Amino acid sequence: MAGKENTINPSDVYKTGALASLAQTVTLPFLLRLGFAPTTAFIGVGLYLLHERGRSKQGGAKWYDFFGTRKNDKPIASNDIPYNIFVGGGDVFDELFPNGPSFSKK
Repeated sequence: MAGKENTINPSDVYKTGALASLAQTVTLPFLLRLGFAPTTAFIGVGLYLLHERGRSKQGGAKWYDFFGTRKNDKPIASNDIPYNIFVGGGDVFDELFPNGPSFSKK
């Protein structure tokens, strides 16, 4: 988003952190068995998928457009990458835990 600064929602940061810690817990047996490289690759693929999920949320695409044609094929600035990861992580967390905890400040 050229010219427009994206503000990261703290709630999405907490939700993405919860997903990352869950992913680390799930990959622990693979780390012990396969080693560091495959586990790191698994986490890297997860971050990429969260980034693409957040990017598709900006373009108004639905979940089934994930592997289809993208509506926003513009170049991505480096400051948009963390924003997209946190937006995608918050969205995935909300889908996995629809009645889960709310991290908003009251």
